[in-house]
Amino acid sequence: MTLELIPALLVNSEEHALVQVTKLGDYSGWIQIDILDGTLNRFSAFSDPDALGLLLPQNPIELHLMVSDPLLHMKEWQRVLTPSQSKRAIWHIEAMVDHGGLIEYCLNNNWQCGLAIGPNTKIEALRPYLDRVNEILVLGVHPGQSGQQLIPKTLDTVRALKQHPGRQFVIGFDGGINGQNILDVKAAGAERFCLASAIFKAVSPTNTIGHLSQKLGIQ
Repeated sequence: MTLELIPALLVNSEEHALVQVTKLGDYSGWIQIDILDGTLNRFSAFSDPDALGLLLPQNPIELHLMVSDPLLHMKEWQRVLTPSQSKRAIWHIEAMVDHGGLIEYCLNNNWQCGLAIGPNTKIEALRPYLDRVNEILVLGVHPGQSGQQLIPKTLDTVRALKQHPGRQFVIGFDGGINGQNILDVKAAGAERFCLASAIFKAVSPTNTIGHLSQKLGIQ
């Protein structure tokens, strides 16, 4: 499968979002919006779809929904995204929701869909849905804050997912990735790499995207 590097936007205000998006220059690829509302865990982030939709009118948008009601946020974003924008919703297997119903919503509304799994959740929780989603996003850190160190055991989750018979889903990895470990994450079997602080805290985020893409062998 094709490898992808995806900047992850975890911001605390509209002004912060503007600063981060400006750092990306003319980047036109996928951008992940981290959505936290304090319901699935204690963290919150700015994720107003009207404001962010104006800042990112052309980019394909991936929502990482660290919330207890993913459908509420998906419907808000459905309203603002343009028909030409590709869109992907990824919510947590830890959320107490009707996962099958959310998958159906995605299928009926032109969303790609995925499930995220936290560091302490066993892979067995995902098994009923592995043949129904486009992506499994493995979190290399506990969700909520960027800049954490990668938890090594999460690479075992990637390795196990890679062995799923007849696998059709993409394996994503989010959290703790940097220039020193990104090839280890790739070797474990990840195909999408979501990075926040490694990109946005760099002197030149665009150069960092280029360097890390080259390191992964992404053209």
